[in-house]
Amino acid sequence: MCDDLSLKYVCSNCSSTFEKAFEFFYPPFKKSFSIGIYKDKFKDLVIKAKSDSIAMEEISKLVLRFLKDKKFDGFYLSCIPDDKFGRSHLDRIVSNISKEKRLPIYKFQKIRETKKQHLLYFRERSLNVEDCFKAELSPERVLLIDDVITSGATLRSAYKELTRSGSKIVYSLVFAVSPLFWENYKKSQRTNNFPVW
Repeated sequence: MCDDLSLKYVCSNCSSTFEKAFEFFYPPFKKSFSIGIYKDKFKDLVIKAKSDSIAMEEISKLVLRFLKDKKFDGFYLSCIPDDKFGRSHLDRIVSNISKEKRLPIYKFQKIRETKKQHLLYFRERSLNVEDCFKAELSPERVLLIDDVITSGATLRSAYKELTRSGSKIVYSLVFAVSPLFWENYKKSQRTNNFPVW
């Protein structure tokens, strides 16, 4: 990942810059988890994971280490789908977590094309992903996985559809929260006014 001559994909210098994984409360989710902040070398790793299976395996290890002592009794794993077949660039990590934690997988669909969220202003993002997902008979408990949360629009849209389809408790797990999201989130903690763009 860098110019270090380490035999590891992520050398100790790079990994030492990663923030620790954490749990936070972000409505409407009952619980939310993040493996780190989307900056510096961790941002590089998350970006590489979209197209590099080795980078995705490294993130998978970090996720599994964080989830090791956490219990998810009765939960299904799911992730933000990329297409109408429920496929996602996150399928591999979901499969790894499923095997390790012995949790079944639930898939839902993306039923219409959307613009790339990172190309849109925050206020446009909710409209972009509104009603773009379709779930059928979703399980009561879901751990929903995505890579990065910036405005939260994609996760909230998926939450809305999962709860419409039957889910009662939905947790979110992201690889990273963007620095802007995290700054706004910390401000909201002081005012008890959670950011919704």
